[in-house]
Amino acid sequence: LTYSYLAIVFLLPLVLLQLYSADNWYSIAHGYSLAMFFGIVSFGFLCCTLVLSTRIKLLDRQFGHDKVLHFHGYLATLAIISVLVHYLLKSRYQVQTTFQSTVGTICLSVFLILLLITFLFMVSSFIITIPFSSKIKSFASNRLKIDYSNVKVFHNGFSFAVALIIIHVLVASSTQESPVRILCMVS
Repeated sequence: LTYSYLAIVFLLPLVLLQLYSADNWYSIAHGYSLAMFFGIVSFGFLCCTLVLSTRIKLLDRQFGHDKVLHFHGYLATLAIISVLVHYLLKSRYQVQTTFQSTVGTICLSVFLILLLITFLFMVSSFIITIPFSSKIKSFASNRLKIDYSNVKVFHNGFSFAVALIIIHVLVASSTQESPVRILCMVS
């Protein structure tokens, strides 16, 4: 993809961060603030991956659908890594289970399961070279008759998980502190 599109995708989380953290950049090095940083980055990247999956004709014509999908996959992987860092940092400060943290944990679980299934069945990746994963894929394909089209329907469950993430983000007490934060997270 051209640098301008890459810049837009990677600047989106930074714009969200600026709108979200305008008054408290001084605390960005604190673990809790870093957790929010990685959560916002992950949220921005996941929203971008969702948009990229919609087969935007302009992007497909300019770059080719296969390149857009590859970028979609790389961006989704970065988002998952960011959300894992978010979860690990945030869990150090979470003293009680809340509706928001429960929704977040469910989202993380759904994303990890969908990511694993995607890597096993939809992507030619290093995971297939691992003998155990190769056997799983072979069993699913030969015995269970699971093919790409079945897995693609399951992969679309990412949309459901993103809807849950929107709930997770909107009910966060830090989001609720300001109408600007609410607006920047829903836009």
